[in-house]
Amino acid sequence: MSRPTPITQLVAKFPFLNGMGNEFLLDMEPAVVPTTNPMPQIVDFRSHFKWKDNNYLDVIAMGIKNTALKDLYQKASSKYSNGDVYLTALRIHHGASGYSQELFFSPLYLKSTDGGVNFQVTELGRYMYDHQNEVFIEGVASGVDIEYRTNIYVKPTLAGSFGNFSSGADVESVTYPFQTIYTMIFDSLTYNENYVTITNALPKDKATGNLLIKHSLLLMAAETEIGAIYPTFHGNYANRSHLCPPGCRIISDLDKA
Repeated sequence: MSRPTPITQLVAKFPFLNGMGNEFLLDMEPAVVPTTNPMPQIVDFRSHFKWKDNNYLDVIAMGIKNTALKDLYQKASSKYSNGDVYLTALRIHHGASGYSQELFFSPLYLKSTDGGVNFQVTELGRYMYDHQNEVFIEGVASGVDIEYRTNIYVKPTLAGSFGNFSSGADVESVTYPFQTIYTMIFDSLTYNENYVTITNALPKDKATGNLLIKHSLLLMAAETEIGAIYPTFHGNYANRSHLCPPGCRIISDLDKA
């Protein structure tokens, strides 16, 4: 493992992470992300996803105050029982209200019974983000997940045409381990430690480096308004998220010990 999650440094900066050292440690070796040219993960996204009213999704999905993320981390970590081999994570669900993107969130507790090969996932509620008060509120408006699947158009190939959401093939949510989120924030403290911005993007295949035509999300330690030019993507861990579905073995594609 090139760089285990820097638990000691994280706890020194964020004392509420003091229990994270009990987790199954991941590899947080940073990926090099160019900052001088537009990122194809974001630029190419709009060629493949749009609403059925023919308007494209905004590049910026939303920004979240880090103090709100703390609350969801603590909900996940509170499930820890002595001796568990486990991870905590944040699942970000795709949703919509009409033709407007409405993400919603679930803290996850992932427990392994085979030493970290496979994990059983417990979803601990569903939350919407209150932008005005910068907090998560438990409870999700009825049908926002269905509206996303109903109202989104997907162009699944380079040369093909747009079509309806395909259940089991297209992505319903993206999962990030909290180790990844807080290591990203820690690595980016010289830029911004108060907000995480979520952008729509295509993921990269870890083996080939090729873009996959799936609705993923990038996390960036920054407070960025819609339409702004990105000054940096330093510290983001775009390829360490997990799309679900397809292939809901949550940890199978993550770098780990």
